Amino acid sequence: RSGWRWSGIRDVRHVLYRLPRILAAPPSACILLVEGEKDVHALEAVGEIATCKSGGACKPPQPGESSTWLPNYSEALAGRDVLIVADRDAPGRAHALHIASQLDGHARFCWIVEATAGKDAADHLGAGLGIADFAWWA
Repeated sequence: RSGWRWSGIRDVRHVLYRLPRILAAPPSACILLVEGEKDVHALEAVGEIATCKSGGACKPPQPGESSTWLPNYSEALAGRDVLIVADRDAPGRAHALHIASQLDGHARFCWIVEATAGKDAADHLGAGLGIADFAWWA
């Protein structure tokens, strides 16, 4: 109805959002990994380097399913420090844990935090909080 056919993107290589910025970032930069573009834009507005996968959050795959986190996403973050910013809900937390498991053996370090105000990174920053105010996971 809209004129868009999503089936046509099946053959397109999917990459992390803002991949050129990640690749151009100094090796010492911490990359913030969030669920969606809105959060990426909010973090960039405060000077951070952020990314997300295409299609938003991915749930951990069930037996017989493949992950929507693609191997080239982990490869793009190889050797990097990654701060996963989980949405403050059950799907967001599951997404963060799944991504952390996929980055194991690729990222130099990987930590998970979540918003202390609102649902996501954009809400957190919109409430006047900063990066240091995210709630760290144990």
